[in-house]
Amino acid sequence: MTTYYKIPAEFYHRIHFVRPRFKNNIENVLLYMATECCHIKTQSCSGYSKEYVRAIKMFPGNIGLSDKTIANWRTEIPALFGFYEEDKATNITKTSPLAFFLNDNQDLTQFFKFFLQTFQFPGGHLRADENAELISLGIKFKPAKFLLEVLKSGNEQYAAQNIEKEMSISAEEATYCIFNDIRVTTGMITPSEVAKTIIYNRKNGIKYYNSNDPLIFSSKNKPRSKGDVIRY
Repeated sequence: MTTYYKIPAEFYHRIHFVRPRFKNNIENVLLYMATECCHIKTQSCSGYSKEYVRAIKMFPGNIGLSDKTIANWRTEIPALFGFYEEDKATNITKTSPLAFFLNDNQDLTQFFKFFLQTFQFPGGHLRADENAELISLGIKFKPAKFLLEVLKSGNEQYAAQNIEKEMSISAEEATYCIFNDIRVTTGMITPSEVAKTIIYNRKNGIKYYNSNDPLIFSSKNKPRSKGDVIRY
C-alpha cells in the first residue's frame, strides 16, 4: 500500500511562481532588455512605456507577436527583474540600478545572485490581490535562502549519521515539503525540520503526488496533473 505525504488542509497554500514567456531564452532576453532600458531616458510613465514596448518588439523573433504576448513581456520583465522603476504618483519612470549593472558588467551569474537575494513572497512579481492574501496568512518567505539552508542542514544530518552523500531536493519534495505548506512559508517549520522530513520520507518510501488528494483539485473538481502541481 502506498503511503503519501500530506499537508493538513488548514496549512495548505500554494505560492505562485511566475513563469515568464521567454523562459527558454532568458539569458539573451535579459542582456538585451537591460541594454535597451539603459538607452531609455528618465521620462513620463507613458513615454518610457512606449520606448520599452518598441524595444521588446525589436528583439529577434518578436516581430509579429500578438499584442497580448508583448504586454506579457512588458509586465513580466520589470515585475520579476526590476529593470525600471515606475512612480505613478510623480508620473516618472527611470531605468533601475540593476539594469545598469547587468548592462555594464554583462555578468548574468552575479545578476542572478542579486536577484535571488531579494526574490521573496510577498513581492512585486505578484498581483495585489495575491500579495494581500499572502500578507493575511502571515507568509514571509525567501525561497532561495530557505532552499540553501535546507541543503546545508541535510548535509549536516547526513554527516552526523556518517552517511557519505550530498543533500539534494527534487522539485516534488520542494513543492510539498516547502512551497505549499504555510507552516514553512511563515517560519513555523525550520529548514532543519524540512531536511529531516525529506530524509525520513526517502528512507520510508513515502510518495507525494496523489491524484485523489482533494487539495490538488482544480476549480472544475478534477485533479491537476503532477506537472501542474509541481510547476506552480
